[in-house]
Amino acid sequence: MTLIGLNGAIGGEMTNGFVVPGLDSQEAYDLLSERFPAEGGISAQVVVETQDGALLTDAPQRATISDLTTAFRSIEGVEVVVPPLQGQTISQSGTIGLFRVAYHPDYIPSLSMIETLEETGRRVIGLNPVLRIEFGGDLFNAADQPETGLGEVLGLISAVIVLLLAFGSVVAMGLPIGLALFGLALGIGGVIGLVVIAILGLAMAGLPFMTAAAVAVSIVVGLMVVASITILPALLGWAGHRVNPKRRRVPSEIRATGEVGRWQRWGDHVAKYAWPYMLSTLALLIALTAPVLDLKLGFPDQGNQPEQSTSRQAYDLLAQGFGPGFNGPLLVAVDTTDVSQGELLSLANALQQDPGVSFVQPPERSPVGEAATILVFPTSAPQDPLTVDLIDRIRGPIFSSALNSETKAHVGGATASFADVSERVQNRLPIFIAAVIALSFILLMLVFRSILVPIKAALLNLLSIGAAYGVLVMVFQWGWGRGLIGLEESVPIVSFIPMFMFAVLFGLSMDYEVFLLSRVKEEYLVSRDNAQSVIFGISNTARVITSAALIMISVFLGFVANPDPILKMMGLGLATAIFVDATIVRVVLVPASMKLLGDANWWFPKRLNWLPRLDIDGEESLPPRELALSSEAAD
Repeated sequence: MTLIGLNGAIGGEMTNGFVVPGLDSQEAYDLLSERFPAEGGISAQVVVETQDGALLTDAPQRATISDLTTAFRSIEGVEVVVPPLQGQTISQSGTIGLFRVAYHPDYIPSLSMIETLEETGRRVIGLNPVLRIEFGGDLFNAADQPETGLGEVLGLISAVIVLLLAFGSVVAMGLPIGLALFGLALGIGGVIGLVVIAILGLAMAGLPFMTAAAVAVSIVVGLMVVASITILPALLGWAGHRVNPKRRRVPSEIRATGEVGRWQRWGDHVAKYAWPYMLSTLALLIALTAPVLDLKLGFPDQGNQPEQSTSRQAYDLLAQGFGPGFNGPLLVAVDTTDVSQGELLSLANALQQDPGVSFVQPPERSPVGEAATILVFPTSAPQDPLTVDLIDRIRGPIFSSALNSETKAHVGGATASFADVSERVQNRLPIFIAAVIALSFILLMLVFRSILVPIKAALLNLLSIGAAYGVLVMVFQWGWGRGLIGLEESVPIVSFIPMFMFAVLFGLSMDYEVFLLSRVKEEYLVSRDNAQSVIFGISNTARVITSAALIMISVFLGFVANPDPILKMMGLGLATAIFVDATIVRVVLVPASMKLLGDANWWFPKRLNWLPRLDIDGEESLPPRELALSSEAAD
């Protein structure tokens, strides 16, 4: 309650700022924000279309366009309104026109900005029955938020059902659900109080918005750990025997019903046919992972939004009237401290001559003449690789041929920003993966005093995550079964999703791994029988692991029901990886591989005994004989 109270008093607000230091597109934004504020902020595109054979050049439509221009300019924060201009932003048919509405850089994209823009436009357009109006552009890319829908509610209901079946008690089910909601509320309060932490992205992944997400998840997880060792025991003490089913069963009755016996028999079966199970499951996971070779990172554009959304309608109208490139204009920003008007015109002409450019608006200088902008409309759609090639040509040969070497020029806009972020993620993803694996290897090595256990854990976790990546490629890029999840067309894999998924899934996989192997090693220290220890570990953890996995799969599949393709992608990827990890990996591959490795699982070289021991299960307090066995296992 204290944290939530502090948030209300001193906390900030959630924003959708998309700032990534060091990118050329960010340099363009920074230059314009400093020297040409009218062009340095977020912008929106407003598209109007005539009905019933009317033209935008007719007198009634010209009057409505004038009224719209005045109304848009009166909106707080709007710096520039460029109405449809014949020969430039009115289609050849004369029926489709494009407004450009630019905001001051101080205005961070928000849902309220979208609502105000739409309300203003629809109010004015309502007076002219032959006109239709739709809205899109960078503002909608940055601030349009998917609504929480039925999918998320069904996920929560599924979690309740799974917990009720697992615990057999309403009270026992309610405790983790209530604790989770309480921890989430606290976490959100903490995140809002720390928005400032996003600057850490400069020193970490280089993507502040991803660092903010990592900080948010870390805060929630940390608070849940604290709550689990403080609040939960108190609640359990308060609930007493009410957490148990009405008829409490003793262990002998549980064994009689087969709840442990089923998993023990499964463990025996896998151990008996370890080689066939390991080879077949490895083949399956490799086949699922193979499509990763065709992974293409990018960002879905407004052409991937549901057909009924206004941003999708605006996208389709612009593509129909002007070509697909009008949906992703490139904003060329030039430092004009030592640049003449002739050089600017030469640059605009060089841009227009490029075969990948459909139209170039004349250069526009800032009032004090220190910066200029040139709006470039490609011939290709924002997602098209040809658009990325055009960006590279502009930054390379076009700038070098039209400007002197001392002139600073950059390419900005949403399309260029998304391309730059995709390139940065693609470059840093291998380093990120290697760092996470290395750290996990060290931690598992210190916990289990083993070399092969952490190596095996890392490899198997990579396979489960790779399988999830492969499924994303098959569904979202190749379009296999996309209709089953309500996806209308293929989309590229959002650039930050593989990195975010890897962090979340590798952590969850390691959580399962530690939970399972702790029980395996516990038995091994007593029995010194590797095969029996693996069976013991499976029979004592499989029910908990599968129940937890079912809850998470249900929640993540709820995201798939959301119309936003990014949430669909995240939900399907996370659900797939958890399903693979909790079934194929954890209850087939892990026991099969550990059976085949035998006592080598617990080999630890004597020369590494100086390393600290991380005791997570009270091993240091074992009776002398068992502790001695633990030390022998390290030899």
